[in-house]
Amino acid sequence: MHRMPHTDPPPRRGAGELEAAVLSVLWQAGRALSPGEVQQALTGQAGAPELSYSTVVTILSRLHAKKALGRRRDGRAFRYAPVWTRSRTGRRCCPGSSRTCPTATRRCCAGCWPTTAGRGAADVALAVYLPLALPALFAPFAGPLSERLDPRHATWLLTGAAVALAGCSTLALGLLAAAAVVRIPLVASLGHWSLGVLGRDTPAGITVALLAGVLLGAAVLAICGFVIRRCRALAGAFREARWLPGRGQAVVVADEAADAYALPGWPGRIVVTAGMLAALDEPGRAALVAHEQAHLAGFHYLFTTAARLAATASPLLRPVALLRPVARAVEYTVERWADERAATVVGDRRLVAHTIGRAALAAKAGRPRRAIPAALGAVFSGARVRAHAGAGPVPRRVAALLASPPPRRLVLLAAVLALVALAGICALVAANDLQDLLSLASTHHHP
Repeated sequence: MHRMPHTDPPPRRGAGELEAAVLSVLWQAGRALSPGEVQQALTGQAGAPELSYSTVVTILSRLHAKKALGRRRDGRAFRYAPVWTRSRTGRRCCPGSSRTCPTATRRCCAGCWPTTAGRGAADVALAVYLPLALPALFAPFAGPLSERLDPRHATWLLTGAAVALAGCSTLALGLLAAAAVVRIPLVASLGHWSLGVLGRDTPAGITVALLAGVLLGAAVLAICGFVIRRCRALAGAFREARWLPGRGQAVVVADEAADAYALPGWPGRIVVTAGMLAALDEPGRAALVAHEQAHLAGFHYLFTTAARLAATASPLLRPVALLRPVARAVEYTVERWADERAATVVGDRRLVAHTIGRAALAAKAGRPRRAIPAALGAVFSGARVRAHAGAGPVPRRVAALLASPPPRRLVLLAAVLALVALAGICALVAANDLQDLLSLASTHHHP
Protein backbone atom coordinates (compact mmCIF):
# COMPACT_ATOMS: atom_id res chain seq x y z
CA MET A 1 0.00 0.00 0.00
CA HIS A 2 1.47 3.35 -1.09
CA ARG A 3 1.82 5.82 1.78
CA MET A 4 1.57 9.56 1.28
CA PRO A 5 4.70 11.46 2.34
CA HIS A 6 4.33 13.18 5.68
CA THR A 7 4.77 16.96 5.74
CA ASP A 8 4.83 19.06 8.89
CA PRO A 9 2.31 21.89 9.03
CA PRO A 10 3.73 25.40 9.04
CA PRO A 11 4.72 26.52 12.52
CA ARG A 12 2.05 28.37 14.40
CA ARG A 13 2.80 32.07 14.84
CA GLY A 14 2.54 33.84 18.15
CA ALA A 15 0.20 36.75 18.71
CA GLY A 16 3.00 39.30 18.59
CA GLU A 17 4.40 37.89 15.34
CA LEU A 18 0.96 37.87 13.71
CA GLU A 19 0.45 41.52 14.67
CA ALA A 20 3.87 42.37 13.20
CA ALA A 21 2.97 40.51 10.01
CA VAL A 22 -0.29 42.45 9.69
CA LEU A 23 1.58 45.73 10.12
CA SER A 24 4.08 44.63 7.45
CA VAL A 25 1.26 43.87 4.99
CA LEU A 26 -0.32 47.27 5.57
CA TRP A 27 3.02 49.06 5.21
CA GLN A 28 3.74 47.27 1.95
CA ALA A 29 0.27 48.05 0.60
CA GLY A 30 0.64 51.76 1.24
CA ARG A 31 -3.14 52.20 1.53
CA ALA A 32 -6.03 51.24 3.76
CA LEU A 33 -6.99 47.54 3.44
CA SER A 34 -10.07 45.61 4.41
CA PRO A 35 -9.77 42.52 6.63
CA GLY A 36 -10.38 40.32 3.56
CA GLU A 37 -7.50 41.93 1.68
CA VAL A 38 -5.21 41.55 4.70
CA GLN A 39 -6.24 37.88 4.99
CA GLN A 40 -5.45 37.29 1.33
CA ALA A 41 -2.03 38.93 1.62
CA LEU A 42 -1.14 36.99 4.76
CA THR A 43 -2.24 33.67 3.31
CA GLY A 44 -0.05 34.26 0.25
CA GLN A 45 3.11 34.55 2.34
CA ALA A 46 5.48 31.61 2.10
CA GLY A 47 5.24 29.17 4.98
CA ALA A 48 2.36 31.02 6.57
CA PRO A 49 -0.69 29.13 7.89
CA GLU A 50 -4.13 29.93 6.62
CA LEU A 51 -5.86 32.41 8.89
CA SER A 52 -9.60 32.67 9.25
CA TYR A 53 -11.35 35.95 8.56
CA SER A 54 -12.36 36.30 12.20
CA THR A 55 -8.73 35.86 13.32
CA VAL A 56 -7.61 38.65 11.02
CA VAL A 57 -10.41 40.91 12.28
CA THR A 58 -9.35 40.18 15.87
CA ILE A 59 -5.73 41.09 15.14
CA LEU A 60 -6.73 44.29 13.35
CA SER A 61 -9.05 45.28 16.20
CA ARG A 62 -6.30 44.63 18.73
CA LEU A 63 -3.85 46.81 16.82
CA HIS A 64 -6.47 49.55 16.53
CA ALA A 65 -7.04 49.43 20.29
CA LYS A 66 -3.27 49.83 20.78
CA LYS A 67 -3.34 52.92 18.51
CA ALA A 68 -1.14 51.19 15.95
CA LEU A 69 -3.84 51.38 13.26
CA GLY A 70 -6.44 53.88 12.19
CA ARG A 71 -9.67 52.82 10.54
CA ARG A 72 -12.58 54.20 8.56
CA ARG A 73 -15.90 52.60 7.75
CA ASP A 74 -16.34 51.16 4.26
CA GLY A 75 -19.85 49.79 3.95
CA ARG A 76 -20.43 47.23 6.65
CA ALA A 77 -16.72 46.70 7.36
CA PHE A 78 -13.71 48.84 8.18
CA ARG A 79 -10.58 49.65 6.26
CA TYR A 80 -7.39 49.82 8.28
CA ALA A 81 -4.25 51.89 7.74
CA PRO A 82 -1.10 52.00 9.89
CA VAL A 83 -0.49 54.93 12.22
CA TRP A 84 3.16 54.00 12.74
CA THR A 85 5.47 54.15 9.73
CA ARG A 86 8.79 52.42 9.20
CA SER A 87 10.27 55.36 7.40
CA ARG A 88 13.29 56.92 9.09
CA THR A 89 11.60 60.29 8.69
CA GLY A 90 8.34 59.17 10.27
CA ARG A 91 7.39 60.04 13.80
CA ARG A 92 7.10 56.38 14.72
CA CYS A 93 8.69 53.31 13.25
CA CYS A 94 8.37 49.59 13.06
CA PRO A 95 10.25 47.57 15.68
CA GLY A 96 13.29 45.57 14.74
CA SER A 97 12.22 42.94 17.25
CA SER A 98 9.97 41.44 14.59
CA ARG A 99 11.44 39.28 11.80
CA THR A 100 9.18 41.09 9.33
CA CYS A 101 10.91 44.43 9.94
CA PRO A 102 13.92 45.00 7.67
CA THR A 103 15.37 47.72 9.87
CA ALA A 104 17.25 47.14 13.09
CA THR A 105 15.61 48.55 16.16
CA ARG A 106 18.56 50.73 17.16
CA ARG A 107 18.86 52.14 13.68
CA CYS A 108 15.17 52.69 13.05
CA CYS A 109 13.74 53.77 16.38
CA ALA A 110 16.64 56.04 17.28
CA GLY A 111 15.96 58.01 14.14
CA CYS A 112 12.18 58.14 14.40
CA TRP A 113 11.10 58.21 18.01
CA PRO A 114 11.32 61.65 19.60
CA THR A 115 10.94 60.14 23.03
CA THR A 116 12.74 57.26 24.73
CA ALA A 117 12.66 54.59 22.00
CA GLY A 118 16.10 53.08 21.58
CA ARG A 119 17.69 55.82 23.69
CA GLY A 120 18.45 56.57 27.31
CA ALA A 121 16.36 58.63 29.67
CA ALA A 122 18.81 61.51 29.25
CA ASP A 123 17.80 61.75 25.57
CA VAL A 124 14.10 62.10 26.24
CA ALA A 125 12.51 64.85 24.19
CA LEU A 126 12.32 68.43 25.32
CA ALA A 127 8.66 67.90 26.19
CA VAL A 128 9.56 66.02 29.36
CA TYR A 129 12.26 68.47 30.50
CA LEU A 130 10.40 71.71 29.82
CA PRO A 131 7.88 71.26 32.70
CA LEU A 132 10.88 71.02 35.04
CA ALA A 133 12.29 74.34 33.85
CA LEU A 134 9.09 76.38 33.62
CA PRO A 135 8.64 76.83 37.42
CA ALA A 136 12.08 78.45 37.55
CA LEU A 137 11.05 80.82 34.76
CA PHE A 138 7.75 81.66 36.41
CA ALA A 139 8.87 82.14 40.03
CA PRO A 140 10.76 85.46 39.54
CA PHE A 141 7.63 87.04 38.07
CA ALA A 142 5.36 86.10 40.99
CA GLY A 143 6.25 89.22 42.98
CA PRO A 144 5.69 91.71 40.13
CA LEU A 145 2.43 89.97 39.20
CA SER A 146 1.18 90.27 42.79
CA GLU A 147 1.75 94.04 42.59
CA ARG A 148 0.38 94.71 39.11
CA LEU A 149 -2.74 92.55 39.08
CA ASP A 150 -5.99 92.92 40.95
CA PRO A 151 -5.44 91.06 44.26
CA ARG A 152 -8.35 88.67 43.75
CA HIS A 153 -7.27 87.85 40.22
CA ALA A 154 -3.64 87.56 41.27
CA THR A 155 -4.53 85.13 44.06
CA TRP A 156 -6.49 82.84 41.77
CA LEU A 157 -3.90 83.07 38.99
CA LEU A 158 -0.80 82.53 41.12
CA THR A 159 -2.36 79.70 43.10
CA GLY A 160 -3.65 77.92 40.02
CA ALA A 161 -0.37 78.38 38.17
CA ALA A 162 1.65 77.10 41.14
CA VAL A 163 -0.49 73.97 41.50
CA ALA A 164 -0.45 73.28 37.74
CA LEU A 165 3.30 73.80 37.37
CA ALA A 166 4.04 71.68 40.43
CA GLY A 167 1.82 68.90 39.08
CA CYS A 168 3.43 69.02 35.64
CA SER A 169 6.96 69.00 37.04
CA THR A 170 6.14 66.08 39.33
CA LEU A 171 4.64 64.18 36.38
CA ALA A 172 7.80 64.88 34.35
CA LEU A 173 9.96 63.43 37.14
CA GLY A 174 7.76 60.35 37.19
CA LEU A 175 8.08 59.94 33.42
CA LEU A 176 11.87 60.25 33.54
CA ALA A 177 12.04 57.60 36.23
CA ALA A 178 9.50 55.33 34.51
CA ALA A 179 11.33 55.53 31.16
CA ALA A 180 14.32 53.85 32.80
CA VAL A 181 12.38 51.48 35.06
CA VAL A 182 10.53 49.87 32.13
CA ARG A 183 13.92 49.01 30.57
CA ILE A 184 14.84 46.77 33.50
CA PRO A 185 14.56 43.21 32.09
CA LEU A 186 12.44 41.95 34.98
CA VAL A 187 10.03 44.89 34.73
CA ALA A 188 9.84 44.54 30.94
CA SER A 189 9.08 40.85 31.31
CA LEU A 190 6.33 41.47 33.87
CA GLY A 191 4.82 44.16 31.64
CA HIS A 192 5.13 42.02 28.50
CA TRP A 193 7.19 44.68 26.73
CA SER A 194 9.86 44.04 24.11
CA LEU A 195 13.32 45.16 25.23
CA GLY A 196 14.28 45.34 21.57
CA VAL A 197 11.79 48.16 21.12
CA LEU A 198 12.42 49.84 24.46
CA GLY A 199 16.18 49.70 24.02
CA ARG A 200 18.86 49.50 26.68
CA ASP A 201 19.44 52.45 28.95
CA THR A 202 22.71 54.36 28.80
CA PRO A 203 24.81 55.29 31.86
CA ALA A 204 23.71 58.91 31.45
CA GLY A 205 20.09 57.79 31.22
CA ILE A 206 20.44 55.73 34.39
CA THR A 207 21.94 58.74 36.20
CA VAL A 208 19.09 60.99 35.14
CA ALA A 209 16.52 58.34 36.10
CA LEU A 210 18.10 57.86 39.54
CA LEU A 211 18.17 61.60 40.14
CA ALA A 212 14.55 61.91 39.01
CA GLY A 213 13.55 59.03 41.28
CA VAL A 214 15.31 60.58 44.28
CA LEU A 215 13.68 63.97 43.68
CA LEU A 216 10.30 62.36 43.16
CA GLY A 217 10.60 60.34 46.35
CA ALA A 218 11.73 63.40 48.30
CA ALA A 219 8.81 65.40 46.91
CA VAL A 220 6.34 62.69 47.91
CA LEU A 221 7.75 62.53 51.45
CA ALA A 222 7.69 66.33 51.72
CA ILE A 223 4.08 66.44 50.51
CA CYS A 224 3.03 63.81 53.03
CA GLY A 225 4.74 65.71 55.84
CA PHE A 226 3.16 68.99 54.79
CA VAL A 227 -0.32 67.48 54.53
CA ILE A 228 -0.01 65.96 58.01
CA ARG A 229 1.18 69.24 59.56
CA ARG A 230 -1.46 71.31 57.78
CA CYS A 231 -4.28 68.94 58.73
CA ARG A 232 -3.20 69.10 62.36
CA ALA A 233 -3.06 72.91 62.24
CA LEU A 234 -6.49 73.15 60.62
CA ALA A 235 -7.95 70.70 63.10
CA GLY A 236 -6.53 72.80 65.95
CA ALA A 237 -7.94 75.98 64.40
CA PHE A 238 -11.39 74.39 63.99
CA ARG A 239 -11.32 73.22 67.61
CA GLU A 240 -10.28 76.63 68.87
CA ALA A 241 -13.01 78.33 66.80
CA ARG A 242 -15.60 75.95 68.26
CA TRP A 243 -14.46 76.43 71.85
CA LEU A 244 -14.35 80.23 71.77
CA PRO A 245 -16.97 81.82 74.02
CA GLY A 246 -20.05 83.56 72.67
CA ARG A 247 -22.06 83.04 69.53
CA GLY A 248 -20.98 86.09 67.53
CA GLN A 249 -18.39 85.92 64.80
CA ALA A 250 -16.00 88.35 66.53
CA VAL A 251 -14.56 87.47 69.92
CA VAL A 252 -12.55 89.80 72.16
CA VAL A 253 -9.98 88.12 74.41
CA ALA A 254 -8.40 89.71 77.46
CA ASP A 255 -4.83 90.02 76.21
CA GLU A 256 -2.81 93.22 76.36
CA ALA A 257 -0.72 92.14 73.34
CA ALA A 258 -2.15 93.67 70.15
CA ASP A 259 -3.28 90.87 67.85
CA ALA A 260 -6.12 89.99 65.48
CA TYR A 261 -6.67 86.95 63.30
CA ALA A 262 -9.35 84.83 61.64
CA LEU A 263 -9.86 81.17 62.52
CA PRO A 264 -11.46 78.86 59.93
CA GLY A 265 -14.23 76.67 61.23
CA TRP A 266 -17.96 75.98 61.18
CA PRO A 267 -18.52 78.84 61.63
CA GLY A 268 -15.28 80.76 61.31
CA ARG A 269 -14.40 83.15 64.12
CA ILE A 270 -12.51 86.44 64.37
CA VAL A 271 -10.28 86.88 67.41
CA VAL A 272 -9.28 90.39 68.49
CA THR A 273 -7.30 91.10 71.64
CA ALA A 274 -8.04 93.92 74.05
CA GLY A 275 -4.63 95.37 73.23
CA MET A 276 -5.53 95.67 69.53
CA LEU A 277 -8.88 97.32 70.33
CA ALA A 278 -7.10 99.84 72.55
CA ALA A 279 -4.71 100.72 69.72
CA LEU A 280 -7.52 101.54 67.26
CA ASP A 281 -10.38 103.98 67.19
CA GLU A 282 -13.94 102.97 66.32
CA PRO A 283 -13.61 103.39 62.51
CA GLY A 284 -10.31 101.50 62.62
CA ARG A 285 -11.94 98.64 64.49
CA ALA A 286 -14.64 98.41 61.82
CA ALA A 287 -11.96 98.29 59.10
CA LEU A 288 -10.05 95.61 61.02
CA VAL A 289 -13.13 93.41 61.41
CA ALA A 290 -14.03 93.88 57.72
CA HIS A 291 -10.50 92.78 56.80
CA GLU A 292 -10.74 89.58 58.86
CA GLN A 293 -14.26 88.88 57.58
CA ALA A 294 -12.90 89.03 54.04
CA HIS A 295 -10.40 86.29 54.93
CA LEU A 296 -13.18 84.04 56.16
CA ALA A 297 -15.62 84.79 53.35
CA GLY A 298 -12.96 84.23 50.68
CA PHE A 299 -11.64 80.99 52.22
CA HIS A 300 -8.17 82.46 51.90
CA TYR A 301 -6.61 79.67 53.93
CA LEU A 302 -7.34 77.32 51.03
CA PHE A 303 -5.30 79.48 48.64
CA THR A 304 -2.31 79.72 50.97
CA THR A 305 -2.51 75.99 51.65
CA ALA A 306 -2.58 75.12 47.95
CA ALA A 307 0.30 77.48 47.18
CA ARG A 308 2.44 76.08 49.99
CA LEU A 309 1.63 72.54 48.90
CA ALA A 310 2.73 73.38 45.36
CA ALA A 311 5.97 74.86 46.69
CA THR A 312 6.55 71.71 48.73
CA ALA A 313 5.93 69.52 45.68
CA SER A 314 8.30 71.47 43.42
CA PRO A 315 11.33 69.39 42.33
CA LEU A 316 13.91 71.31 44.37
CA LEU A 317 13.25 71.26 48.08
CA ARG A 318 14.11 73.70 50.82
CA PRO A 319 15.74 76.13 50.89
CA VAL A 320 15.67 76.58 47.10
CA ALA A 321 12.20 75.33 46.19
CA LEU A 322 11.34 76.77 42.80
CA LEU A 323 7.79 77.75 43.66
CA ARG A 324 8.41 79.15 47.15
CA PRO A 325 8.38 82.76 45.86
CA VAL A 326 4.96 82.04 44.38
CA ALA A 327 3.69 80.82 47.76
CA ARG A 328 4.96 84.01 49.42
CA ALA A 329 3.31 86.08 46.71
CA VAL A 330 -0.02 84.33 47.35
CA GLU A 331 0.26 85.08 51.07
CA TYR A 332 0.70 88.74 50.12
CA THR A 333 -2.16 88.82 47.59
CA VAL A 334 -4.71 87.36 50.02
CA GLU A 335 -3.83 90.17 52.43
CA ARG A 336 -4.25 92.69 49.62
CA TRP A 337 -7.54 91.02 48.65
CA ALA A 338 -8.79 91.46 52.24
CA ASP A 339 -7.53 95.07 52.25
CA GLU A 340 -9.48 95.92 49.09
CA ARG A 341 -12.58 94.19 50.41
CA ALA A 342 -12.37 96.10 53.70
CA ALA A 343 -11.97 99.37 51.77
CA THR A 344 -15.13 98.56 49.83
CA VAL A 345 -17.08 97.76 53.02
CA VAL A 346 -16.07 100.88 54.97
CA GLY A 347 -15.95 103.05 51.85
CA ASP A 348 -12.61 104.68 52.68
CA ARG A 349 -9.29 103.39 51.31
CA ARG A 350 -7.26 105.86 53.38
CA LEU A 351 -8.94 104.66 56.57
CA VAL A 352 -7.97 101.04 55.86
CA ALA A 353 -4.40 102.07 55.03
CA HIS A 354 -4.19 104.04 58.28
CA THR A 355 -5.61 101.10 60.24
CA ILE A 356 -3.07 98.66 58.75
CA GLY A 357 -0.19 100.95 59.75
CA ARG A 358 -1.44 101.45 63.32
CA ALA A 359 -2.17 97.73 63.75
CA ALA A 360 1.30 96.82 62.49
CA LEU A 361 2.98 99.22 64.91
CA ALA A 362 0.87 97.98 67.83
CA ALA A 363 1.49 94.32 66.99
CA LYS A 364 5.23 94.89 66.61
CA ALA A 365 5.45 95.92 70.26
CA GLY A 366 3.49 92.90 71.50
CA ARG A 367 4.63 89.39 72.28
CA PRO A 368 4.08 86.45 69.86
CA ARG A 369 0.91 84.43 70.22
CA ARG A 370 0.64 80.69 70.42
CA ALA A 371 1.47 78.48 67.47
CA ILE A 372 -1.89 77.40 66.00
CA PRO A 373 -2.68 80.56 64.01
CA ALA A 374 0.97 81.01 63.04
CA ALA A 375 1.13 77.45 61.72
CA LEU A 376 -1.70 78.24 59.32
CA GLY A 377 0.23 81.07 57.73
CA ALA A 378 -0.25 84.74 57.03
CA VAL A 379 -4.03 84.73 56.96
CA PHE A 380 -4.60 83.78 60.56
CA SER A 381 -2.09 85.66 62.64
CA GLY A 382 -0.63 89.05 63.29
CA ALA A 383 2.73 87.28 63.64
CA ARG A 384 3.42 87.85 59.96
CA VAL A 385 2.60 91.54 60.36
CA ARG A 386 5.21 91.78 63.09
CA ALA A 387 7.76 89.74 61.16
CA HIS A 388 7.41 91.75 57.96
CA ALA A 389 6.62 95.20 59.32
CA GLY A 390 10.13 96.34 58.48
CA ALA A 391 10.65 94.08 55.47
CA GLY A 392 8.23 95.58 52.99
CA PRO A 393 4.78 93.91 52.73
CA VAL A 394 2.98 96.27 55.13
CA PRO A 395 4.32 99.48 53.54
CA ARG A 396 3.47 98.08 50.10
CA ARG A 397 -0.08 97.32 51.23
CA VAL A 398 -0.46 100.82 52.62
CA ALA A 399 0.93 102.37 49.41
CA ALA A 400 -1.43 100.26 47.28
CA LEU A 401 -4.44 101.46 49.28
CA LEU A 402 -3.38 105.08 48.99
CA ALA A 403 -3.16 104.67 45.21
CA SER A 404 -6.04 103.97 42.86
CA PRO A 405 -7.31 100.37 42.58
CA PRO A 406 -5.21 98.26 40.16
CA PRO A 407 -6.70 97.88 36.66
CA ARG A 408 -7.33 94.61 34.89
CA ARG A 409 -4.32 93.52 32.89
CA LEU A 410 -5.55 90.92 30.44
CA VAL A 411 -2.16 90.62 28.72
CA LEU A 412 -0.47 89.47 31.94
CA LEU A 413 -3.31 87.05 32.67
CA ALA A 414 -3.05 85.60 29.16
CA ALA A 415 0.73 85.27 29.41
CA VAL A 416 0.58 83.28 32.65
CA LEU A 417 -2.21 81.08 31.34
CA ALA A 418 -0.19 80.41 28.19
CA LEU A 419 2.82 79.40 30.30
CA VAL A 420 0.72 77.02 32.35
CA ALA A 421 -0.88 75.61 29.18
CA LEU A 422 2.58 75.02 27.70
CA ALA A 423 3.67 73.08 30.77
CA GLY A 424 0.48 71.00 30.69
CA ILE A 425 0.75 70.25 26.97
CA CYS A 426 4.41 69.24 27.27
CA ALA A 427 3.67 66.92 30.19
CA LEU A 428 0.76 65.32 28.34
CA VAL A 429 2.81 64.92 25.16
CA ALA A 430 5.63 63.26 27.09
CA ALA A 431 3.18 60.93 28.84
CA ASN A 432 1.47 60.08 25.56
CA ASP A 433 4.81 59.33 23.89
CA LEU A 434 5.78 56.98 26.70
CA GLN A 435 2.39 55.28 26.47
CA ASP A 436 2.80 54.89 22.71
CA LEU A 437 6.25 53.41 23.20
CA LEU A 438 4.92 50.89 25.72
CA SER A 439 2.06 50.02 23.37
CA LEU A 440 4.54 49.44 20.57
CA ALA A 441 6.73 47.34 22.83
CA SER A 442 3.69 45.32 23.95
CA THR A 443 2.62 44.77 20.34
CA HIS A 444 5.97 43.21 19.48
CA HIS A 445 6.68 41.32 22.67
CA HIS A 446 7.84 37.75 22.06
CA PRO A 447 7.62 35.44 25.08
